[in-house]
Amino acid sequence: LTGAASDSLSELLGPDDPRCGTDPNDGGVGGCGRCVLIQNPDAVQSDWTAIVMKKNRCPPWSNGCDKVHLDIAAPGFDNLQYSTANVCGKRPNTGFSSQKASEAAGRWYERCKDTAECIDLCSSLEPGMRKGCELFAKWGWRRGDPRGIKYTAVDCPEAFVDHVASVFGPDGPRSAPSASAMRALVPDSARTAVCANSWQQCGGLGWTGATCCASGSSCVESGPWYSQCEPDGAPEPAPSLATSPRPPTSPAMPPAAALTPKPAPAATSAPAPVAAAPAAPAWQGEDLHGTHYWDCSGQGCDATTLQPWDESKYISPPGYGPQDPADFGGPSYGETMWLTGAASDSLSELLGPDDPRCGTDPNDGGVGGCGRCVLIQNPDAVQSDWTAVVMKKD
Repeated sequence: LTGAASDSLSELLGPDDPRCGTDPNDGGVGGCGRCVLIQNPDAVQSDWTAIVMKKNRCPPWSNGCDKVHLDIAAPGFDNLQYSTANVCGKRPNTGFSSQKASEAAGRWYERCKDTAECIDLCSSLEPGMRKGCELFAKWGWRRGDPRGIKYTAVDCPEAFVDHVASVFGPDGPRSAPSASAMRALVPDSARTAVCANSWQQCGGLGWTGATCCASGSSCVESGPWYSQCEPDGAPEPAPSLATSPRPPTSPAMPPAAALTPKPAPAATSAPAPVAAAPAAPAWQGEDLHGTHYWDCSGQGCDATTLQPWDESKYISPPGYGPQDPADFGGPSYGETMWLTGAASDSLSELLGPDDPRCGTDPNDGGVGGCGRCVLIQNPDAVQSDWTAVVMKKD
């Protein structure tokens, strides 16, 4: 897919890839030609994933674009009630006779419970547009603005980059090369495997992503539920005290803001040669606002844990204070401490659904995130290289 990305998402994607264009009017946020892998757990095909390349900007003054937001380009699925820049039928060669024709499937929710049920609405589109309309419809979105979409920045498949670069040039839109012509340009290995980069997941039970690693890294198993790409020659991870790994709540895909574990060098009694430091985590943002508090009150994620309800017992235990990972077998990501805290709704949505092992909050409007974690680093601190894992409890 291609689409329009908000500035906060664009910053996560990285600088523009000039092979697929640049936007001189985006304030330098970048992301053009960069990709994100997404999954919509609310869709009929909830296990489907899709790669979306940024080809447009969703500016912060547009509806919903003041947060991590993505507008997916799907012919026939515009909605003139909310569309602010529709030129279908107003300019030549758009493939549509009018603006109205461009929303043939845009109001699917008025007669169907999901997009797949309304796939027939795509039939009015010309063949070049119809195929994409039908493919998107088959995904089976149940909302036009689904919440809780999982995402992670990925390298765009080279064949996708070649395709996008081929259909728009200095003279505007161009006819796409045939599928057979594209296959002739791309080696079989490139079509069948998009390998993970260093410190990204490459295997584990239920894992459906890449199972190979980019050159210079190897896939290393950390247990039945998780394997990751580690640079060749990287230090071995410290042994864990756990006898068997605990399976993740949703093994098929990590929560939206999940970060890849970074190994800690194994402890040794004798001096060891200095090894190259592990690669920095693939940070998903650099705009988190933080503060500190301790008001003794109970935490929202514990609201249903306390049974029967007794307000006098609704207080925070000392164990919710900062903890040293070394007291529990060592860090998982190279972090210095474990913390708990209160997360905003926008951060909670990135963390994913509640992990009931650590509580749920019946009063949070369903944003989730209870018992989920985020890895943070404060570049302004004296110990600017320290990182900490923070679990949402409120």
